[in-house]
Amino acid sequence: WPILISEACDACNKDQNPKDVIERKPRKFNHPKIHYGNIGSGNTVMKDALVRDISRGANTIQARPAVRDIT
Repeated sequence: WPILISEACDACNKDQNPKDVIERKPRKFNHPKIHYGNIGSGNTVMKDALVRDISRGANTIQARPAVRDIT
């Protein structure tokens, strides 16, 4: 996405180590992909394959616990 240049950017660039910058190829498309559906979330790792398969059958999009706070 485009980054707006401002005075705050100068402060960030001053403290940034050039070795830490990751060069990426430009994206082919500028429009986001939006997926609609139910998102299953929880605060534990799903270790039981049967429970995982049952929740998959409930037509949910599985999310890692670290990203469960999607709004």
